[in-house]
Amino acid sequence: MSHSADPSNEIDALGLSLDSDILADSHGVTESIALECNTAGSLDLPEASPFDQFKIDSAHDVALGGRFKCGNCLRSFKLICPKCNVPLGHTPPHVDLPVSLDIYRHPSELIGKTTSTHAKLVADDQTEIYVDRLAKGDHKSLAQRYPDPKRVLLLYPSWDSVTLDQVEPGSFDKLVVIDGTWKQSRNMANVLSGCGFRPVRIAARKTLFWRYQPHDDFHLATIEAIYYFYRDYYSAFLESTAGPYDGRYDNLLFYFKVNFDVIQSYYRRNPERNFTSRKLGHDRYINYGSDEPADGNAGEEQEPLSDEHGAEAELGDEDGSSCGSLELVGDLAKDSQL
Repeated sequence: MSHSADPSNEIDALGLSLDSDILADSHGVTESIALECNTAGSLDLPEASPFDQFKIDSAHDVALGGRFKCGNCLRSFKLICPKCNVPLGHTPPHVDLPVSLDIYRHPSELIGKTTSTHAKLVADDQTEIYVDRLAKGDHKSLAQRYPDPKRVLLLYPSWDSVTLDQVEPGSFDKLVVIDGTWKQSRNMANVLSGCGFRPVRIAARKTLFWRYQPHDDFHLATIEAIYYFYRDYYSAFLESTAGPYDGRYDNLLFYFKVNFDVIQSYYRRNPERNFTSRKLGHDRYINYGSDEPADGNAGEEQEPLSDEHGAEAELGDEDGSSCGSLELVGDLAKDSQL
């Protein structure tokens, strides 16, 4: 999913999930990556991490966890069941959201590729995920669900969207985020905005997103956009009385950090592996502990590693799926197909 705070760019979108063409991976190689992470007993991480700026609970043991069978659907996944939106084999941190969150996911969206699930895992009691393509005929059912649509904010950078410092305090109690391809999301947004929801956008931030995307660093993954909405909420409505931000929403990025750490560890231990050169800033993304990228990651453009080795698959993909078994959590990058 790619997000931007700039409403003037048609491709740059808040609350939108963009398709990825990097899906198929080699099961054999990704199995060896997962096995290496588990048998090593630890992650090889740099001393400094971009996640050091957040107060996120330690995810070391979670990152090294194995596969578990979901007690609801009885299917085997690594760490989370994206079908039932439940953690497996561990208890995630809990985040108290100041405004409840509804996520509308298009039925065609790949559940193992969306980081919006992360919000449900850490804020289960305040997050709902609706699988719905949304059509114009849905206005009646939406009106029943949201009897006062003016109290609902839609995270979407339409021409009339505003930042939270332009919203009256106490005038809303629900945030709606859309999860689908860019084309699907625009159609879904038209339906939701037609219900009277108020569109908002977040301030611009740089992404910590690791997979290939053909946009600049200000395009965020879905969970990043959700997280920064709540950061903007704190700045707009709480900071004046509660003081400087204290990290209370940072664990929204808990599973996002799991992904980041596993990827960094794998490439640091295997510098001969080529990290995709199609990612913007690819030569600086993996921290090898020196100022220069490893020899295998410099020079002529290489094929994306996810196409051959699957080091960018997701936690939450089923055993035997096309993404192999490294299975990081969520939608490691939804690339625009426009």
